[in-house]
Amino acid sequence: MTENCSQCIIQYTGWMQYLMLDQQCQNGRLEHITPVLRQLHWLPVSRRIDFKLALLMYQISRGLAPTYLQDRCRLASEVSSGRRLRSANVPTFMVPRTRTKLRDRSFAAAGPRLWNSLPGPLRQSETLATFKRHFKTFLFSY
Repeated sequence: MTENCSQCIIQYTGWMQYLMLDQQCQNGRLEHITPVLRQLHWLPVSRRIDFKLALLMYQISRGLAPTYLQDRCRLASEVSSGRRLRSANVPTFMVPRTRTKLRDRSFAAAGPRLWNSLPGPLRQSETLATFKRHFKTFLFSY
């Protein structure tokens, strides 16, 4: 039930975004809104959520986020496995095992999963501004 509720909220927010764009751009009722979204550099709601989540993960990886968020995510290099792996110098996060859909969508699980799925050069951006610019370009091309 919770999954349906969150999907309904995302859908409703997306519809509101499209209605607002229709009003502002005076598009016909049957015209596609996607070209207008791209022209205005607006992300669809689900990708906007990914954008915000990735920004938080970038800040966590650089130590710029609040401690209560940093405590939720652990770097893979911090976990002592007894062996030195090649992936230890790549900034990836441990994704906790989950048993429920609700826990799967929590910040502690969704954030590291999204961060680990990003290309390496994007994760290694020097500044927050360059990360934002490159990630938004990545989302538009994705």
